[in-house]
Amino acid sequence: MNCAGFGRVEYNGYTNKLLKKHIASFEKDFGVDVNYKVIFVKNFQYEPSPTAIASCTVYNNGYKVVQISAEYEKSKSLLQIVYHELGHCSLNIKHYEDAFDIMNPRLSHLVDSQFKLFKKQMIYNWKNKIYKLSK
Repeated sequence: MNCAGFGRVEYNGYTNKLLKKHIASFEKDFGVDVNYKVIFVKNFQYEPSPTAIASCTVYNNGYKVVQISAEYEKSKSLLQIVYHELGHCSLNIKHYEDAFDIMNPRLSHLVDSQFKLFKKQMIYNWKNKIYKLSK
């Protein structure tokens, strides 16, 4: 897998190795290349809601960027946040209201064992075209 996005993972001039690892895992699981910026920010350039902890923004020219609040850089739920936002930016998945899905915007932060189950469900939903996609 060509991890083109790796050169674009940044925060205050240094690379977050854990974020790189999570992006590589997503790329492998879904067979996609993340070739856009995934960055930690103190203030969102565009904040979709006051409670947002991360966002995927796709501009009219097709440019994409994922912004994650710097508060979550060392969070145990970073992997969940990455999969959710890359689900939007790479797979065009809309929010999915199933209580047991990573794409549910109201999902509580998962512990590792829960995440593995939810990740399997996300992959299943993607492969079986259960998700609604953005146009």
